[in-house]
Amino acid sequence: TRFVALLAADAPDASAFPDPGRDAPYRLIERRERELLMVIDRDLVKTPDVMARLERAFARRLTTRNWNTMEKVAAALAAA
Repeated sequence: TRFVALLAADAPDASAFPDPGRDAPYRLIERRERELLMVIDRDLVKTPDVMARLERAFARRLTTRNWNTMEKVAAALAAA
């Protein structure tokens, strides 16, 4: 499942989240200054486990959304 983590302006930089190891249950697709794009293999790990890692890395100064949610938000903004 694809996820996007959006960091607050006062959160640590995206580099605060370590690169996953080869056997990690998620892949980091792209890292930007205030965003992380990742794919989580939900057969190997529960989504809340990865979210907890993100919250620890960024002192809870982020929001994480499923890619489908991001597409809906973009469509709503485009229609407005």
